[in-house]
Amino acid sequence: FPDIELIHLCNKPGQAEQFRARGGRAILCNSNCFVDESVFRPLPSVEKRFDAVYNARFDIVKRHFLAREVDSLALIYNPTGEGLEYIRNTQQQFSNAHFFNHSDSGDYRILRPEEINESLNACRVGLCLSEHEGPMSASVEYLLSGLPIVTTPSPGGRDLFFEESFVVTVAPEPGAIKESVRELIGRKVRPEIPREATLAKFRAHRQAFVA
Repeated sequence: FPDIELIHLCNKPGQAEQFRARGGRAILCNSNCFVDESVFRPLPSVEKRFDAVYNARFDIVKRHFLAREVDSLALIYNPTGEGLEYIRNTQQQFSNAHFFNHSDSGDYRILRPEEINESLNACRVGLCLSEHEGPMSASVEYLLSGLPIVTTPSPGGRDLFFEESFVVTVAPEPGAIKESVRELIGRKVRPEIPREATLAKFRAHRQAFVA
């Protein structure tokens, strides 16, 4: 296809530099900037019922086990990844957690984006626990919904939208995750702080894409 021009949209600066060094066209445009802020937003009328939420598919790379010591945990998930056996094992491991995708009868259903936003608003802190991943759209869904974040180090680009005032980065240890959740709850971060900071960063990435 000699008439096609290829422009790489990169999730972190190092990726763009690698493409450019090899003669490719590349811009820094993290895919998280396309998450819809009109859907993911604070809902002051929703009561906070859970200390932390992890929105991640049931897959071993998501390292759900790191959240096992969190006092009050909620989970949002889809049934891809390691299959039904891994899902069942995870459900057993977190028998005291709240499973947003399961009804009282135990039936699984996929949540609409608006339902995910309402679920996030019932929680106080968002979790990002994978070691190697791309930008992780759930991370900015947390932020746009007004949730601070506890994250483990990850090289995929999700940290481009993080700030120390509302994100705590900790070692991948269950005890550290638990204590950091408690710390962030104690900070009482106002929902508009992570949301507005994230939208400000979105603008730069969206403008680069449009240009």
